[in-house]
Amino acid sequence: MPTARRRADYWPSPGESRGGFAHENIYAYAVAPSWVATDLSADAVDLQAIAAQPMREPVPPQDVAETIVFLASGRARHATGATVDITGADYVR
Repeated sequence: MPTARRRADYWPSPGESRGGFAHENIYAYAVAPSWVATDLSADAVDLQAIAAQPMREPVPPQDVAETIVFLASGRARHATGATVDITGADYVR
């Protein structure tokens, strides 16, 4: 099981990589969603921009939560250091 640390406990210096502690079972991931459908974003969402996206809807919060739960489960150890985009195909690497 991966060791969880909060940002307040450890923040890497510019010279350290996100994978610098993988050998100690400390993994780091970045989750990058586009517009997420929340109460706070309801008034800020640009409906024309959403209509131009491939899925034509904001990202459901459940999609973000399920991705984070999966990454935290330890089942994706070798994805450490990766950025996971949750954009509904609006941005493809």
